[in-house]
Amino acid sequence: MYRLCKFFISDVTAGKNLLRNGLVHILRENGHTDHGVLFAANGTCKTTLLSFLLSVFCPARQRFVQHLQSSGDKTLEQYLIPGRPAVVLLDIVSLAQPSLFEAEPEEHLVLGQLLYRHRSATDKVDRIFFIAQSVDFFERLRERWAGLLDQEQPWRK
Repeated sequence: MYRLCKFFISDVTAGKNLLRNGLVHILRENGHTDHGVLFAANGTCKTTLLSFLLSVFCPARQRFVQHLQSSGDKTLEQYLIPGRPAVVLLDIVSLAQPSLFEAEPEEHLVLGQLLYRHRSATDKVDRIFFIAQSVDFFERLRERWAGLLDQEQPWRK
């Protein structure tokens, strides 16, 4: 069974709010739950955050949570800045078989998506989904994200 370990979301907007370099740890280093509840005032992107996290698992645009909640008047495109890439990363972890070296080894699986809303055709969004079975991929991409933003469509390079 996989557990959500941490997630990262960046460059998603909702109204005047900008989610930038948002990192949330759910599990501590020892594998125990740290927290799993986000408290914030109305209008501070809680549902938007949830919508983007769930869209990694269910990418169909008509299933976008904000779209379902608001009678269909909100779309994925509204939350992306034209000409600027956005990212959603989820690090999920499961316990592997014990070994000589580790009593409770963990296996990490990183799921994510890159999103890009075109400047000239703002209704066009490129979405690239990816998966990596790596302990350090999540942190490597998160740490390099600011540098990638300086490029136009960094995934095409």
